[in-house]
Amino acid sequence: MLFQRCINFTIDTLFPIECLGCKKEGEWLCQDCLAKIPIETKEDCFVCKKPSAGGKTCFSCQRNFSLQSVAWLTDYDNALVHRALHIAKYGYVKAVLVALLNSLVPHLSHKFRFFDLDPRAVMFIPVPLHLRRLRDRGFNQAQIVAESFARATNGICVNALTRRRFTIPQVKLDEADRARNIKGVFKCLDQATVADHYVFIVDDVATSGATLNACGEELQKAGARGVFGLVIAKG
Repeated sequence: MLFQRCINFTIDTLFPIECLGCKKEGEWLCQDCLAKIPIETKEDCFVCKKPSAGGKTCFSCQRNFSLQSVAWLTDYDNALVHRALHIAKYGYVKAVLVALLNSLVPHLSHKFRFFDLDPRAVMFIPVPLHLRRLRDRGFNQAQIVAESFARATNGICVNALTRRRFTIPQVKLDEADRARNIKGVFKCLDQATVADHYVFIVDDVATSGATLNACGEELQKAGARGVFGLVIAKG
């Protein structure tokens, strides 16, 4: 423990923490910069982008999309949001993600106003990482997000999914290849736990929706009463 503290002190001295937005030293995301992050208030169908209360999936889009709705708190195209999530995930800096969540999660209640669900039957399920990537990164960003969402809503976070195989990062692929890359990857570990529950699949970012959709298909097979998506940002 003392050795680790010495290492952290040396790193902080040589490479002081500074705000990703304004470069002010002392914290990864200062309160002034966090306050400028836009909160998404527009509600659209994730698939066709037409206005839809609560991000509910349009009837016609439900034929090819397993989630009843997808909600997000902010826009991944925002420069600070994009940089923060990229550094958290690929720079392995969990503190950046925590700081961002502390600012955005209070707005979660605005998204939940559209859901009339029994809170006793709601669970948050993080998109799982493959063990190899989890070892490299040291944490699953979706797990941190799901736990934060669960605390904010008095819900429960359950690791109900696993990855069957290692896949290349979705960010490197186009929309068609993303669907092929992720097809058949996920498996439900505990169908009895998922059955008859309303499940929110949680991730940091949703772009094409291929990962959320693949998770949703597996959870539908497990007997979930309803399957929804909930992410920090939409790309």
